[in-house]
Amino acid sequence: PIQESVEIIPDVPDADSSACVQPYKAAGLKSLSLTAEDIVQPACKKMVKDAIRSVIDKEAPVSEARLVRRVIQSFGITRMTGKVQAFLSETITSLGLNSTIQFEDRIIWKNDQSPDDYSLIRVSGEGDCKRDIKEIPVQEAANAVCLVLHEQIGMSRDDLIKESAKLMGFARLGSNVTACFESAVQYADEKSLLSFDENGNVRLSELGIEYASQFN
Repeated sequence: PIQESVEIIPDVPDADSSACVQPYKAAGLKSLSLTAEDIVQPACKKMVKDAIRSVIDKEAPVSEARLVRRVIQSFGITRMTGKVQAFLSETITSLGLNSTIQFEDRIIWKNDQSPDDYSLIRVSGEGDCKRDIKEIPVQEAANAVCLVLHEQIGMSRDDLIKESAKLMGFARLGSNVTACFESAVQYADEKSLLSFDENGNVRLSELGIEYASQFN
């Protein structure tokens, strides 16, 4: 039998939607008690879909790894099995949402979101609002890169990576953090948003200046 708890993980009010830099907001999910066998049963499918949609509605663009983790935690499941992983991945796919591939993971987007036009920078927090660096969409990290350059004019690549990571809530540069923001610099460069001088210092290109104007 499914045991439902009255405990609700608090849902934090939205920040001002006009601000490009916002704290990351985790979805408020109802706490239930299911087993790994329960969750894959047809009787539970609606509950599972509702939980998935709740996370996507609040947290998209969101990595599939984070989405799956948040859903199983809300059902009180502490151990991921291959069967549960496959079931949840198939259920996410069945929703017909846009996705992009990153670090061997999928980033799930709402259908009214465009990866090419995404303009927010969400700062990692604590608890449910803390993201692993691999869960950050490259488009979002690239926005941080452009905002740092918009405010600092130009800087070395190393300093740019350090300041962009700091902006998104990552004060320490480990290999994964560095790789994330290296990818963000590369992504922004491929979009012709950056220019590099003979010393390797980075600035916004004319297109980048125009793009970064939305951050004012």
